[in-house]
Amino acid sequence: MSAVGSPQPCLRQPPTTSRTQTPTITEAPGSPEGERRVYTLENLFHFLHQLTAIIWLGGVLALNALQMRLARRRDPAVQQSLLHLIDLYGRAVIAPAAIVNLLTGLVLIAQMDDVAWSDAWVVWGLLGIALSVTLGATLIRTTNADLRRLAADDALDDPAGPAGSGARRCSTSSTSCRCSRSSGR
Repeated sequence: MSAVGSPQPCLRQPPTTSRTQTPTITEAPGSPEGERRVYTLENLFHFLHQLTAIIWLGGVLALNALQMRLARRRDPAVQQSLLHLIDLYGRAVIAPAAIVNLLTGLVLIAQMDDVAWSDAWVVWGLLGIALSVTLGATLIRTTNADLRRLAADDALDDPAGPAGSGARRCSTSSTSCRCSRSSGR
């Protein structure tokens, strides 16, 4: 029993608008005796959904920033190597994160009674993931392959490097590339 006037510890309850299984109630590490936290599958799905959104969107932004820096470099070997790593990261990290984000979002929407499939944020999320996966699998992947091929051709055409005469200059972004030959004069 606690003294009169002292605050009683709260027992966190799962949301009442959710169809979840029986919650697991555990002692919170480092918390005062008697304080408990509720761990549910819904909490796990929320965590996974937010984590994969950070990985997905942060990865896309980081790759775009890297490609902008890559566009300023005139070393074909470095461009080819980084473009290969960008392609690998997109397929191994960004695409799976977007798919897990979609799946956890679908599970959360199905569990929550107060969320409709027609809610604006649900529609925007579905469209954003669909657009990201579609662009990543088509336009961005083919552009990246073209850029790697151009960087390889540039390394073979001009072994003197970017300072040599007739060097090809390429500007890259995640959706386009432009290359031109400098006159070397």
